[in-house]
Amino acid sequence: MTLNILLKLFAVFYILVSPILVSSIDNLVIKGSKFFNGRTGNQFFFKGISYQPRSFDLGNNPDPLALETQCLRDIEYFKELRINTIRVYETDYNLNHDVCMEALEDAGIYVLLDIPSKSYSINRVSPSWDTYLYENFKKKIDAFNKYPNVAGYLIGNEVITGNDTTPSAAFVKASVRDMKLYMKEKRYESYIGYADIDKDSVRINDSRYFDCGNDTNSKIDFYGINTFRWCDNNLTYTTSGYLNISESYSNYDIPVLVSALGCVPEDGREFNDLKTILGPNMTDVFSGGIAYEYSNEAGFGIVDIENGLVTKKPDFEYLKEALDLNPKNDLKLTTFRESKNASTCPSVSSDWRVNSRSLPPTPQKNFCDCVYWSLKCLVGTKDIPRDELDRELERIVNYICDSMNCGFITSNTVDGYYGPISSCSPNIRAKYIINKYFIFNDEDPSYCSYPTIGSIIIDKTKVSNVNQCKNTTLPNQEDPGDQVIIIENSNPSLSKKQLGRNPIAKNKPENQVIKIESESSDVFDLISSPLINLRHNSLYRSRNLVKRNGSHINGIFLHLIILTVTVAILFNLY
Repeated sequence: MTLNILLKLFAVFYILVSPILVSSIDNLVIKGSKFFNGRTGNQFFFKGISYQPRSFDLGNNPDPLALETQCLRDIEYFKELRINTIRVYETDYNLNHDVCMEALEDAGIYVLLDIPSKSYSINRVSPSWDTYLYENFKKKIDAFNKYPNVAGYLIGNEVITGNDTTPSAAFVKASVRDMKLYMKEKRYESYIGYADIDKDSVRINDSRYFDCGNDTNSKIDFYGINTFRWCDNNLTYTTSGYLNISESYSNYDIPVLVSALGCVPEDGREFNDLKTILGPNMTDVFSGGIAYEYSNEAGFGIVDIENGLVTKKPDFEYLKEALDLNPKNDLKLTTFRESKNASTCPSVSSDWRVNSRSLPPTPQKNFCDCVYWSLKCLVGTKDIPRDELDRELERIVNYICDSMNCGFITSNTVDGYYGPISSCSPNIRAKYIINKYFIFNDEDPSYCSYPTIGSIIIDKTKVSNVNQCKNTTLPNQEDPGDQVIIIENSNPSLSKKQLGRNPIAKNKPENQVIKIESESSDVFDLISSPLINLRHNSLYRSRNLVKRNGSHINGIFLHLIILTVTVAILFNLY
């Protein structure tokens, strides 16, 4: 092979590899209370819109980043608006997002991505941070890390809505800690934020709590406010309450943005709220805003979509006009200096029911699996709909906990107490309590009789006692062997009177015995742990290696080196 052929091959290699080595969108950097463009060094302001078309007739929110035709259609309107960001609330990590995310990247559009989903989010009324949530949150970040235009993740959206739901803040903060540690472990480069409700009695304490403490891993990187207070086009910076919001965060040490904004005045939306956020009154404090929303299902949209056709509303042009504003941009990444201090933690009070000195533990799947393998009474073996199983488990556990200590699965955020099994999935927590109730009643088989959801008694468990689960090597979950001895719902030797002992069980059958030959891990945790999806990684993993794993600058240097060599080669060839 001649030298000229080798040189030609190298030139072709550069042409093919060059687009992969360097992303077409710049990385964002947080320094102090500001966002910056990592390449230009200029301050960055979010100028975006919420993007979450709904499907009310189907009762769900489809993943808009996986609907390729729809996404590519809508990106053309995004480009007309000249937005630089979309916020997406609902996505499915099992689906492929390559086409849409690449098109958004090529259009210079970043994505603010909510991690929680309808099926996995922290419940504000009965909060927990458990293995089920932890595993799903990790899968969401795993699925989207490869895209360089993910500006950041939102760990929660308006989880705390009033004084009675402040305990949920502890679990949100624990999720911040664990997801930031997970991203460090995986060498993912991105940011974690929180989107708060615009309610003075809530957001002041929330913003302090999520920014306080000595552990930087448990602090959010940026803070968002969803505000819908500008409901009259005649309002001003002062009369709208925006002055009050801006003053609240003038000394906040991390970036603040409006993560959702809007209202629907009778005479239409002129987006004076966004003009104010991008204007001189607020850009010293706020890093831009996200208008709510693109499509019109909830009345806020700037377009109507029917049968796949997009019709612009008058609001579209008003938003376009507001987005044309360019905030003052005299701050530079390399020279910016700031001396703001982190927040002080709010104290426990009637308005704030969280002890700031303690957080829920990191969920440990191995520990929770071990707890499962210690259960003698195993419920939930019947194939029934998940929501039906959830309701019945809740009913049973509520009954048991009225008469028995359930501290192992519960938490008290005021005292800073988190039960040792409180970080296991809801399914495991319920099974543990039902098993404990069975043992408390001398392992009477009637106390493991739950025909509506199915139950079995295991004579010889692979983990003899739950106390062994602190430091244990788990048994082979794929091959439980002959551990199951067989009692389904009742024992043939029991009388009807004995079967009636358990006051919780419903619709008890007469002495029905079903033999279970083996207990596979499929029975384990019907609620938690969806199957891991093996995704097609496409070229994104390669495109993003240089940028994500080290430095955008290193990627540019490598690009320039290859370019220089290639130019020299081509000059030599011709």
